[in-house]
Amino acid sequence: MKRTIITICTLLCLCQPSFANPQAMVKPTKDGRGAAMKWLALLDKGQYAASWDRAAKSFQDRVTKADWIAGMKKLHEQYGKVVSRKFKDSAFDVNPPGLPAGEHETLRFAIKLERRGRVDEVVSMIMQKNGEWRVSGYYLTPVDSPV
Repeated sequence: MKRTIITICTLLCLCQPSFANPQAMVKPTKDGRGAAMKWLALLDKGQYAASWDRAAKSFQDRVTKADWIAGMKKLHEQYGKVVSRKFKDSAFDVNPPGLPAGEHETLRFAIKLERRGRVDEVVSMIMQKNGEWRVSGYYLTPVDSPV
């Protein structure tokens, strides 16, 4: 009986996604958040071309540099500057379906904009082959919207 219980418990543990796929267990790092903060500082300073240059190739493949600059200028003209930014949460994944292979981190910040008020700012990061985190996505969403 005791052996049966141990066997069942072992099988249940092996069936859990985190045990079955150890790659899915990614520990949070400050490197991803630090890289995101440096990139966001470029946006805050209006250095949109530099922010595009510092983004991941997957980001650059989806939006041209000219379109990125024009879109960010329009966004900041409409909503104003970032008045405050506070880290809310992050999620980690390895090789998520539909995205380039690798380690991914999605960070969410609560920000206040001059003319828009409070919104959530979402920054998606991907680990490069050289070990550097780069931005792979960016968007704003109303507060308390699901990421």
